[in-house]
Amino acid sequence: MKMPKIKQMEEIEMLNSTEKLKRGKIKMSWNLNMVVDIGNERTADVFDGINYTYNVSAMYYRAFDDGNELLNIKGIRRLEGLSGEEAKPLLEKAIKNMMRKPEIYKNLNPDNGWGNYEGALSTLEQLLKWAEYAPKARFHIS
Repeated sequence: MKMPKIKQMEEIEMLNSTEKLKRGKIKMSWNLNMVVDIGNERTADVFDGINYTYNVSAMYYRAFDDGNELLNIKGIRRLEGLSGEEAKPLLEKAIKNMMRKPEIYKNLNPDNGWGNYEGALSTLEQLLKWAEYAPKARFHIS
């Protein structure tokens, strides 16, 4: 039986995405860390790092949104390159936003079950602890 052309294209796209995923070309989560400059254009990690799913992006876009997006950088990526000292007020505000109206954020829980409000909030709380512990270190997000 011959497959309709649309179905064939969907299967090819699915195979291409699966192959990219296997080769590490599609990222499905953030790697969050803080680094310090150790000289000679090198950095060292301050913490072991956190890995959390992109599926909560909508929550972070909303939590970090202040109506004045700098360079169109949204969500948790706003922390990239900021020192702990610089990031602290952004993290405090995002946490406050999420805690003030949890029902809004819980409605953004991903349908696929990967990530949720509690995990997203917990990640921000951990990043705030890091910012307080290492105010001169810089956030690195990949």
